[in-house]
Amino acid sequence: VHAAHPDVTIIWAPRHLDRLDDVEEMLDGADLPWLRRSALDETSAAPPPVILLDTLGELATLYGVADIAFVGATLVPLGGHNLLEPASHGVPVLFGPNTQNVSTSADALLTFGGGNEVHDGIELAEAVIRLLNSPDERVRMGQAAATAVQSGLGALERTIALLARLGL
Repeated sequence: VHAAHPDVTIIWAPRHLDRLDDVEEMLDGADLPWLRRSALDETSAAPPPVILLDTLGELATLYGVADIAFVGATLVPLGGHNLLEPASHGVPVLFGPNTQNVSTSADALLTFGGGNEVHDGIELAEAVIRLLNSPDERVRMGQAAATAVQSGLGALERTIALLARLGL
């Protein structure tokens, strides 16, 4: 991705902060310049290619300024994390095939065209580059992601009403 778009900043947000050391080793092994989010300030020069999110409570805000999101724990059999969080910000969502924990969300994103499934790092990089090269597609996909989220609003109320009608 950086060869095709050297100005791109990747924000890597580990699910658990106790994994930061492992992620840092991976980044060092990939020879990618990176910096922890907590080390950034207003006086910092241009951000490095990778910012490692080592703070709590900022991911939702960062999704709001993202152009594309890849949601982890989906390329490996871990079941996936919250796909709708970036989608609710109108961000196109990329994810792997292991979406057992978020299958309804994945299905909605695929149905509405707000998400794409990738199967490995190569497909992920290709999808990111394609979307970076196609601003119109990126906007369309982001709008579709937001529509997918909107389509599910009110599900709790509909379920309660159905249960009431069934006398449950």
